[in-house]
Amino acid sequence: MIKAYSYIRFSSTRQMRGDSLRRQTELSEQYAKEHNLELDQNFNLRDLGLSAFDGSNVERGALGGFLAAIEAGQIPKGSYLLVESLDRLSREQLIDALTMFLNIIRRGIVIVTLADRMVYELSLIHI
Repeated sequence: MIKAYSYIRFSSTRQMRGDSLRRQTELSEQYAKEHNLELDQNFNLRDLGLSAFDGSNVERGALGGFLAAIEAGQIPKGSYLLVESLDRLSREQLIDALTMFLNIIRRGIVIVTLADRMVYELSLIHI
């Protein structure tokens, strides 16, 4: 079964009292179930109260650990990274956000944005 990793992030601790955690968790669970993906429960991919504007979620958060695990080959190619929307990954300058996004899919990880059900993956065309 193909693995899926749910990345949950919101910027302020105040949002913990709201609906963000539940909503993002349920979206990931629903997508994994619908697409017969094994939702990984061991890799804690939650950056609760950590900003993506300044890259804190990469520098000292769970997303940074996940990116390192991808680079180390610990996350199998073909795995899915489930996020509510792309701004959960980054709100940095476009070039920095795009570089991170491309580095993830270049490593063979499929990114799914759950709000709009978009699937981003590297497709190789053989001529």
